[in-house]
Amino acid sequence: MKSIQNYQKLLLEGISITEIIAYSISFIIILLSIIKTIIEFVIYVIEYRNTNTTMLFKKTRIQLTRASALALTFILTVEILKLIYIKTYKQLVIVTSLVIIKLLINYFLIKEIYEDEQNRKFYT
Repeated sequence: MKSIQNYQKLLLEGISITEIIAYSISFIIILLSIIKTIIEFVIYVIEYRNTNTTMLFKKTRIQLTRASALALTFILTVEILKLIYIKTYKQLVIVTSLVIIKLLINYFLIKEIYEDEQNRKFYT
């Protein structure tokens, strides 16, 4: 009986550590994407001052949306891992609703990326 409790405690700690790592990776992905996008935007504006920046804004939006989708994938993975140690129906409902919301957000982000890329190909 003690070995089962030790196993459950170890499993809970492992999932907590995995959760911290996944959220950290998600934060780093978004932060690096924002920094990269700002640098590219500033360089583009300095080089091409008088040109139309509409395509630049679309490119920037695609980059940030991709980074958000990737970060959400890491977070979604952790939420699915949390299903392992759920003990009550209330916890199950909360985690399930979070997973569904994050899946919907991820779906629409990917759909927006696809539409923006199609529009970009059409205009170039």
